[in-house]
Amino acid sequence: MRLLFKPILRQYSLILIFFVMSVISALLEGVGITLIFPLLGDFKNISMLQIPFPLTIIFSFFSEMSVSERFQWVAILLLSIMVIKNIFIYLTRIIISSWEVLVVKHCRMACIHQLLDLAIPYWNKQRSSDVQSLIDTCASAYVGHVVRMTCQSLPLLVTTLVLMCLLVMLSWSLTLISVVIVVLFSYLLSLLIEKIKKKSKVLVQAGYEFNRVLHHVIHGLKTIHLFNREKKLIQDFRHAVEKYNNIFFTRHCLLEATGPFFEISSVFILALMLIITSFLMKYKGGMPTEICLTFFVILFRLLSPTKALNQARVEIISRLPAIRELNNFLKREPSRYLENGTKVFKEFNDKIEFRDISFRYSREDSIVLKDFSFKILKGDNIGIVGPSGVGKSTLIELLLCFYDPQKGQILIDGEELKNFNIESWRKCIGVVSQDTYLFHDTVRENISFGKPGATQEEIEWVAKRAYAHEFICALPQKYETVVGERGLRLSGGQRQRLAIARALIINPQILIFDEATASLDADSECIVQMALKDISLGRTTLTIAHRLSTLSHCDQIIVIDSGKIVQRGSPQQLLKEKGPYSRLVKSQQQGLIDFSV
Repeated sequence: MRLLFKPILRQYSLILIFFVMSVISALLEGVGITLIFPLLGDFKNISMLQIPFPLTIIFSFFSEMSVSERFQWVAILLLSIMVIKNIFIYLTRIIISSWEVLVVKHCRMACIHQLLDLAIPYWNKQRSSDVQSLIDTCASAYVGHVVRMTCQSLPLLVTTLVLMCLLVMLSWSLTLISVVIVVLFSYLLSLLIEKIKKKSKVLVQAGYEFNRVLHHVIHGLKTIHLFNREKKLIQDFRHAVEKYNNIFFTRHCLLEATGPFFEISSVFILALMLIITSFLMKYKGGMPTEICLTFFVILFRLLSPTKALNQARVEIISRLPAIRELNNFLKREPSRYLENGTKVFKEFNDKIEFRDISFRYSREDSIVLKDFSFKILKGDNIGIVGPSGVGKSTLIELLLCFYDPQKGQILIDGEELKNFNIESWRKCIGVVSQDTYLFHDTVRENISFGKPGATQEEIEWVAKRAYAHEFICALPQKYETVVGERGLRLSGGQRQRLAIARALIINPQILIFDEATASLDADSECIVQMALKDISLGRTTLTIAHRLSTLSHCDQIIVIDSGKIVQRGSPQQLLKEKGPYSRLVKSQQQGLIDFSV
């Protein structure tokens, strides 16, 4: 919880002001209640010795007044006290609202930093809907409410303490009896709270399940329609909704039971104390009736903040499971597989070397690369082919610093890659992959994503190099056209050309094409291949492809199988060797969709 309240704890002066105003409000509450004393009698039958300390001041002030004068002064003082008290209460609530906004913002920013800091393998095991639900719901609804309830509890607690002190001064014995009875009822309340806590924990998981199904419907809509699975998804969604609603209803019933419990227990305590006091007055003598009535007025007023504190306790506890989930997420140590180096990478001058690399994604997975060695000289145009799952894309992920090999080294101009600052290293690399992600933004913003300050001339220049300028100009708003979520308003070939322009805008020294034409039709593939060939000139290029036509412009091709290089050479040389590459070429020429070399 301290992690969530961290931004508040830094505001020392505001905390002090908040505390001072809370104390003053509580003291004014106590003074306002004691003003009931001069209205209860004429003071003639009360000696000074029978009056406890807080009331002696009031006794002295009102003792010489007539009843009518007392009523007038009480009205003036009561009005003044209530005005000042409520001004302070308003100011404290303004402070609480500012803290609520501050903490929610802090949590959301902490979440986005954590999202970007945690290693890729962590996300491979998570459901995006769960993470989105955690950040959205917990950071806003739960955290904000808990902050508000916690901060509002402080003035209530101070008020309770002030009123308790007044009760002790009036009669410590009756106060002690009241406390014992309240403790007994608090124990019964804790049993109810425990049930609410358990249901709240289950409700969080049910919320994840609901968002998970909703996420499938939204992002898999075309696939659902394609396979006529609408009824199945509706059934799954209905089940998730019913499960969530049933748990929510049960939890809500338990929460609603706390209100009547507070009300009944409060009246029961008050009635019980009246009976006990009547016996004490009858058989033991007792304090004057005026003081006794003042005691019960204060006791009755005490029930309101006590009830509010208990309700806040229930509300906070019911939200703790979700808060703990968020807190655990934020406390998770960033676990990058590759530590960020300190050396700034400036320019690629010589070669990239994979030296005796061995890698697996986790201990449970099989080895993807084993004792893998490979050199790429500056200016090389290398094609990489091989069966699915043999480590082609893994090489790229290692080179982009998403993972660190368990064995071996990756050297850049003789320097270990892990010694370089990751940000400076990635600035020299442009990547175009099969799964092109475009943001729900304009064409201009998507192209300039890697270089936010790019001019219109720079954007148009890279668009022309990527063979994208012509189709962009045909769009309704040209470069200001919004492409839709993930670029759904564009064709596959258009999306790839925008991705090429985006990679080119940073003027990369190294280009990586990872299955950049795998999902394109023949015409789009032809255009994209021309773009790839054009922008590859003068740059070090790595191209991963199953379609060998994409590799036609490569100087060398390496064939990988079982995590090792099994062939390497020019396309013409590999064809003559009658090995895996030539078999792959023949199978594709015959129209076989068989990529297992």
